[in-house]
Amino acid sequence: MSEYEVPDLGPFLMLKALLKELLS
Repeated sequence: MSEYEVPDLGPFLMLKALLKELLS
């Protein structure tokens, strides 16, 4: 259960970068 205390930001950062590229 303690795995969820620290969220994995890997996929989130990738998604954010992809979204930024699509909007530019």
